[in-house]
Amino acid sequence: MCERINTELAGPAARRVLRFTQCADEHAIQTIVARHYPDRVADPRRYISWTGDWSPRVLTAADWPAARTSGAWLARKVSADVDPFFLAEAWPT
Repeated sequence: MCERINTELAGPAARRVLRFTQCADEHAIQTIVARHYPDRVADPRRYISWTGDWSPRVLTAADWPAARTSGAWLARKVSADVDPFFLAEAWPT
């Protein structure tokens, strides 16, 4: 697996196509692994709300029902400045 990843990263690295990519390490290797070894990719168990932007949307209390029933073990992305709900010590059941 490492040899395949290294081989596939060599092309983009030589062409410098990832030079402006934010967090290239968060998507390049995962994309290669998922394409060639989909059976080795486990469910990440995190609740994320993507809205078509380059970054996930900040979760609010309005997301709690969907997050609660999603089966996720953690949530990404929260901010006390936007809505402190997910940073509370206890959430409603």
